Amino acid sequence: MGVDRINIDDVLSVAVKMEQEGERFYRAAARNITHPAVRQLLVSLAKAEVKHRRQFVKMQDVIRERTDINIGQRLEMAPSVAGYLADDGGSPVFE
Repeated sequence: MGVDRINIDDVLSVAVKMEQEGERFYRAAARNITHPAVRQLLVSLAKAEVKHRRQFVKMQDVIRERTDINIGQRLEMAPSVAGYLADDGGSPVFE
């Protein structure tokens, strides 16, 4: 994936990965928390990430099936977005 141009499928793939990492983060945090209310909040946040990931996967499926959407069309990105994707800061999202 280039960092100055990106396509729709790339965007959704990054979104799916971010949701997966968010779920892992919240579940790991919940395992280390002893306060029941905080643990429940973290588990709820993890479940929300699962729902978000499913929504992004559905979006990918829809655009891949449609013939009127060119998912390979490269879109210009704002420099700040390109910089974020290029410099992942060690985030597991981009491994």
